[in-house]
Amino acid sequence: MSGDWTDERLEAAFAARAASTPSAPADLSASTTDALRAVSGRIASGWPRLATSLLGVTALVVVALAYATTQRNQDYASPVALLQTSVDRWPHGRAHFNLATALKERGRADALAREL
Repeated sequence: MSGDWTDERLEAAFAARAASTPSAPADLSASTTDALRAVSGRIASGWPRLATSLLGVTALVVVALAYATTQRNQDYASPVALLQTSVDRWPHGRAHFNLATALKERGRADALAREL
């Protein structure tokens, strides 16, 4: 059949395609090779410095986030502390009501009057 692609026909099509495609030069000139070696040498010599800098920045970020986490953990020490932080940051009716409820459960009537 004329429409079937046999293995021989596929190989001939690929060979024809490869022959018509311009190829890259087989050899780079000496000056181009020297330039590539010089650039790769500069990149390689700067890599340890870059890696050390990235490691230092990463360490600083980790320390800062760890400190922020320990500070935030103080807010979770008790329900009253957590709700008081909520009222301080976002003072709205529901936050005040929740804080008043927590204060009532703890028996702190003096602070309860301020929140209602």
